Amino acid sequence: MPRVIGVIHLPPLPGTPFHDPSTFGRGLETATASVAALVAGGAGGALLQTADRVYDLSAGTDPLRVALLTQLLTRLRETTPPEFELGIQVMRNEVEESLAIARVTGCSFVRATALVGATMSSSGLVTPNAAGIMRYRDQIAAWDIRLMADVASVHYSSDDDLAQLARRAVTAGADAVVVGLPDIPRTLKMLGNLRRSRVDVPVVLAGHATFDNAPDLFPWVDGAFVSTALSPGGFYGEFDADLVRRMVELAEGAPPAQDNGQ
Repeated sequence: MPRVIGVIHLPPLPGTPFHDPSTFGRGLETATASVAALVAGGAGGALLQTADRVYDLSAGTDPLRVALLTQLLTRLRETTPPEFELGIQVMRNEVEESLAIARVTGCSFVRATALVGATMSSSGLVTPNAAGIMRYRDQIAAWDIRLMADVASVHYSSDDDLAQLARRAVTAGADAVVVGLPDIPRTLKMLGNLRRSRVDVPVVLAGHATFDNAPDLFPWVDGAFVSTALSPGGFYGEFDADLVRRMVELAEGAPPAQDNGQ
């Protein structure tokens, strides 16, 4: 499990209502440069995440999005070291499409907004079909591609007990669970409770790491999704290799998750 995984937010893709052809090419160049910065800074991987403004939950993703993401990740796989892990998350919750792209392009993992239960989003209720996802995963022989499922994040919320959610996600096929909110004290409490519950699954920080709070957060997780802290330009901005290097040093200096006094 990479200790630091940079999350690269892709601008609205062709086939989505807010796609802007005049700036899209620059967005892809930024994504490519950000992956290069992650490699140069010593990070272990990158997650490409589609970041549209609205999502149609009534239908699957546009095939053009799948084709473009496949092309982009193929190019990135060819230009990054084999040990550098690439991942994909097609939002809002297109897990089958993510698995298909990963299978073809050599990605190591996918991230799922939801695998079990249901969660409300700005576009409506997200209701995953875990059985269907796993049937498709089996159909395309993608068991070697790790599936990281959100169980408490800005993308997934539930009133259910977090440890029980994590266990359900593992039972449904998750290889890791993703936890983390902008409220850092609350996140630390959730992570501590989850560790003490002894759920046998890697825990990945959902985001929100900064250079100030990372020393508190990293000892509780096996890996961390990190984004805006690495980018002077903000949400869609290009990553800086020096900032990546600083974050990696914080992660590598943290004690392993199993040794945090839980």
